[in-house]
Formats: sequence, structure tokens, C-alpha cells
Amino acid sequence: MSDTSETVPSDGPSSASGLSAAMMFAVIAVAAVAIAFSVGAIAYRGLRAGAGVASGGLLATLNLWAFAYVGRGVLGEGSHRRFWGLLGGLKFVALLAITFALLKSGQVSGIMVAIGYGSLPVGVAIGNYLAARPDEVETR
Repeated sequence: MSDTSETVPSDGPSSASGLSAAMMFAVIAVAAVAIAFSVGAIAYRGLRAGAGVASGGLLATLNLWAFAYVGRGVLGEGSHRRFWGLLGGLKFVALLAITFALLKSGQVSGIMVAIGYGSLPVGVAIGNYLAARPDEVETR
């Protein structure tokens, strides 16, 4: 049986989760931005708005985390690429279903969920800007 670390593309040192350090940094940055947006929404509009922003931010963070694993599987070599592609489609359907259920419940505002989900592009941009590049990391 072959080691999967040889068949999966990497853009830097991997963490214990199997994702590259840059990707984990991006996931953490999205979560941090979601928390900041949620605190701002609570301060500006109250707890209900903060809950909506937090819900969108949680969806964004989990979506990026799942996307990282699915992308890693799809880009890897081997016979399981179709499985990962199918899993990516299911992830998208699950994202839509969870968002629909969340909005249909009436507990949170759609615009607040969208603002929370906006932590995804902001967090990825921050993570990409601040993360160490593989050529900048010292190897010993």
C-alpha cells in the first residue's frame, strides 16, 4: 500500500490534520473574521443579528475546511478522485440545504447570514496575505 502523502499536492508543510499550514491558516483566519463580524453585529444590532452573522461565519468556516479536504482528494492521484468529486457535490448540496433550513426557520435574518458568510473571502484574503510561503519556511 502506498503512502498518500506522496500522491497529494502540497503547498507547504502539512499539519497534523493533513492540510497544508497555509490552508489551516486560512481556515483559522476565516473563523477569526467570523468572530470579529459577529461581535460587531452584536454591538451594532443586538444578539439576534450576532447569531445570524455567527451562523453564516460558521457555515463559511466549515465550508472552507470541507473544501480543503475535498480539493486535496480531487487533485490527488489515484482511483478515489471520482469519490472526492461526488463528495464535493454533496458538500455543496448540504451547504444549500443547511442555509435553506436556517433561513426558513426565521430565527436569523438572511442579510446577517450573508454578512457572516462574507467572512470567507475576507478571511481567505487575510490568510493568503499573512501566511508564510513554502519558500520562506526554513527547513532544517
